[in-house]
Amino acid sequence: MILSFVSLFVVGFCAHAGNFPAYPPALLLYPESGERNSVQISCEQTGNPREILCHFYQMSVSYVLDPADLDGEIKKEIARYSGDEYTGEDILDQIKGMCRDSDKFIEAFEKKSESDDVPDRIATYVGLMRETCSLSTDEEVESFLKKMVRFQKTTESKTCKVWPNTWDETFSYNSTGDGSYWISKADPSGVCGIINVSTLRQVDEIFWGYDSRRVVTNREGSGSFMSLSCDSFEDRKVAYSWRPNDHYVMCEKIKFNF
Repeated sequence: MILSFVSLFVVGFCAHAGNFPAYPPALLLYPESGERNSVQISCEQTGNPREILCHFYQMSVSYVLDPADLDGEIKKEIARYSGDEYTGEDILDQIKGMCRDSDKFIEAFEKKSESDDVPDRIATYVGLMRETCSLSTDEEVESFLKKMVRFQKTTESKTCKVWPNTWDETFSYNSTGDGSYWISKADPSGVCGIINVSTLRQVDEIFWGYDSRRVVTNREGSGSFMSLSCDSFEDRKVAYSWRPNDHYVMCEKIKFNF
């Protein structure tokens, strides 16, 4: 599968209203880092002669489990099922419950497979469910659990997650110092005193670039998001340009969520 983030808004045309500075009414930009996302930006005048409001629509794609981490994750999960806590009658009864609960699913699969091709992934899963019905020893349970881990982790490595992100930023026009550009700078927020600074710069007559920096001004703070210490947040910078990029991914399944 080739992911190509394309749009009619490949470049931002310069808008003018009297002496109002040039700004990009519509953009589609791509991360210079090569990450699998793109951001569409639409901007409008606010009424202030040197201010614009921009709406950001970002679409990102990632693997649920990076294929490069597949072998390590399988080994780690299999190690969890090698102890005594996964032996005995209680575990066997729980797994046999999967057999009882999957009867209707297996029946539907068998009917569909008589007339249609079904994905190998579904056929493998049905085979595992059938296997639960005949388990009788701790060794068979351990073997089944290892097969299930391999199946689940392999499926995750072939599943792509697509999720959106939206936000707004208000930019002011800066025409002093290191050139003319639009800048958005919020006051420090939260106990960590995080400052986000973003800029929109015109590369030439029709192309634009966007970058954003996050600076943590109070690393001694605590009690921030999810009880993380402020020292755990890194300063970071992201840069987007008009140059498009495609991504090659091996997705057998796509999930739309965060």
